[in-house]
Amino acid sequence: MSANDDAWRRPPGHRGDAASGPAEPAAAPPPPPAPRPAPRPEDAVWARPKSATAGAGSPAGSSAGAGSPAGSSAATGSSAGASVNGAAVPEYAGPPRTNPPPAAWRPPIVAEPPPPGTLPEQDHDRIDVEEQAARTLTTGIGLVAGAICLVLLLILCARAVF
Repeated sequence: MSANDDAWRRPPGHRGDAASGPAEPAAAPPPPPAPRPAPRPEDAVWARPKSATAGAGSPAGSSAGAGSPAGSSAATGSSAGASVNGAAVPEYAGPPRTNPPPAAWRPPIVAEPPPPGTLPEQDHDRIDVEEQAARTLTTGIGLVAGAICLVLLLILCARAVF
């Protein structure tokens, strides 16, 4: 279930809980995280930079105070960074600077296409005559095919009856 479902749940000890049936069993603690695989040589490019505070021995989350929840160091703005698996993670400093373009650089120019040509005028009377001829031909072929199917059906039925 998602965290959004918590708003619709009854709090524990609500008087309607006893009538709804037995209480749900306590959830089992989550399994420990799987160990990280050994780093491969090709992954060195993507590895986090080595930080000087990694060998300090205390995770950055514990420096925020014993009563504060883990991860609150990012909310309080501490510069130590968060702690992942006991190693301090440096705070994100933003993307690296990019090189400016050369002084003579200009964006590419897109050539304007010529305007579209005009289409020839349509002869509406000729088009109507051609459509009527096509409709007549289609109707005639359909009538002939239907008549052949009807004759075949009558022949088959006559053989089955007689």
